[in-house]
Amino acid sequence: MTIRAATAEDIDTIVAMGLRFQALTSYAAHLRATATSLRTLTAAVLANADAAIWLAERGGRAVGMIAVGLYTQPMSGECVGSEICWWMDPEARGGRTALKLLHTAERWAAQQGATIFQMMAPTDAVGAFYERLHYELIERHYMRRLA
Repeated sequence: MTIRAATAEDIDTIVAMGLRFQALTSYAAHLRATATSLRTLTAAVLANADAAIWLAERGGRAVGMIAVGLYTQPMSGECVGSEICWWMDPEARGGRTALKLLHTAERWAAQQGATIFQMMAPTDAVGAFYERLHYELIERHYMRRLA
């Protein structure tokens, strides 16, 4: 298993993962991402010095990815690393690969000056996983479609 920084040559692979993520998760009812919108997002992240994407590969095939960005927390002024998206192919889950992706993202954010790293948990099970990694529940995120 290899973790490596994504490049522009990986955009199609990342887009395919994003479409699988949307189709197979609770986000399917709320996101209207398309290949075009995901391609635009991926290219923007790759071009932004305050964001990064890493791929996990097994046998030369991408099986997971994490994209993160940095922002300044408006109340404290601290630099925060924040997950944009994190995906593991279902058949690649349950091992240490996902953890290695997360730790790579956390290290990168810390090297960029982040003092906080935040993750999104779409289910209680994912939240419990984060809590085992010493993340704390701060708030719940709710969504309602307006149009």
